[in-house]
Formats: sequence, structure tokens, C-alpha cells
Amino acid sequence: MKNALLLYATKLEDKLKITLTGAAELEEEPIHDFRVCTKKLHTVLSFLEYLSYHQISRRELYKQFRVPFKKTGRIRELQIHIAQLSVLGETTGHDTSFLARKINYQIDRNRPFIREEIKKLKLRIPKFFSHLQGLIEQTCEGRSRHDAAMNYQLQLEKKIQKLVKGENPDLLRIRKLFKQKVYVFDSIQESELLSFYKEFRAEWEILESTMVIWHDQVILLQYLIRGLKWKRLNDEEYKIMMRLIAHLRSSTSRMEKQLIRSIPKIPV
Repeated sequence: MKNALLLYATKLEDKLKITLTGAAELEEEPIHDFRVCTKKLHTVLSFLEYLSYHQISRRELYKQFRVPFKKTGRIRELQIHIAQLSVLGETTGHDTSFLARKINYQIDRNRPFIREEIKKLKLRIPKFFSHLQGLIEQTCEGRSRHDAAMNYQLQLEKKIQKLVKGENPDLLRIRKLFKQKVYVFDSIQESELLSFYKEFRAEWEILESTMVIWHDQVILLQYLIRGLKWKRLNDEEYKIMMRLIAHLRSSTSRMEKQLIRSIPKIPV
């Protein structure tokens, strides 16, 4: 397990270094890749925290990534909103160009702040990953990756099942937990778990294809609801936003019911 995690950490470091330059310029693909790498890193830290019986603090190690992850997340959402609104405009027949202009303004306004955060993070990365490699060496020495992975997966499974059986399942939280399962499998590359992992991954990718659409629509819906309070909205723009909100509420509700029915079928 030690060598697998060390290799995985090295790949994450290399990928982060590649993505940071583009992310600083708010390029869509680098921002997406930066956030995926950061999520994977967060999972590795959570796994190490579990293996060390909480002697390693995931929260403490991750804190230097928290602000850039949050700020780039906001930009990523806005970029997705623009693409969604273009499709929604064609679907509903409404002119959404005023929303695209508003969103582009918000993106540009955040550009200097993100550049500064990325610049600071670049300087910290070599020292962070050097420290991380030491923690992996120390924590994973002599560990069976099969047993460790299965025990950790069991913990994630219990959390998922508890949420699924709740009165109002938190799909956002469920999605995050499923992603953790995927990232842990990716990080340890355990051959004894490969057949199970292939089955789980195949089912998860089908579910995730719907979850991505649902998630993006939920975030856009929340954005538009907040936008109703914007100043300088004329009557026609307000009406268009209300119609888009009604459309998204119907669509997300339908997908949410479908997802809740599908989740128990995923082998966890």
C-alpha cells in the first residue's frame, strides 16, 4: 500500500503543477482538473487520518488548499452556468444573454483574487508533498492495503446507507462519499479488489452521469433564486428568471426521485 500511495501522491503533485498556471488564468479545463486533483488529495488525507487513528489531521494538512479550492469552485460554477443557460435559452425560447453578461462580469471581478491564491499555493506545493510523502512512509509501513481499504470502504458504506435511508437523502453528501470510494480504490490499486471495483465503477459511472446534470442544475437554480434580489433587473428579465426557476425546479425534482431510487442498486 505504501508504494501505491506514494506513486499516487507523486502523480497528484505533477498534475497540480501542470494545472495551476491555467487555473490562475481561469481557463475552464485547468480549473476543473485542479479541483479534481484537490478532491483526490483530500481523500488521500482522509484515508491517512483513518490509518493513523486520527493522529494525522486531515483538516490541518488540507487548510492551505481550502481557500483556492473554494474560490476556483465559485468560478467553475459560474462557467458551467453560462453553458447551461445557453442550452436553457434554446430549450425554453428565452433570451438569457443578460444573465451571461452578469456572470462574465462576476468571473472577471474574481480574477485577481484567484491569481493571488494560486500564486501562494504554487510556493507551498513542494514542501507540502515532501511532508505528505513522509507521512505516507510512516503511516503505511507494513500495512495490508486489502484490509485497510476494505475497512475504510465499510465506513463509507455505512455513511452512504444511513443517508440513503433517511427521510430526505442528502444527494450532495452521498455523491461526495461515492467519489471518496472511487478515489481510494484509485490510490491503492489493490488487485484483490479489482473485480469488485470494476463492478462498482461501472454502476457508479452510470449514476454519476445523471448526478452531474442534477448537481449542476441545482446549483444554477440556487444562483437564479438569489439573483431575484439583484438590483437593476427589469420586469422582463425578472419574468424570464422566474420561468427558468420553475423549469429547473421541475427538472431537478424529477431527477432527484430517479437518483434516490437508483442509489440502493449500487454495490457498495
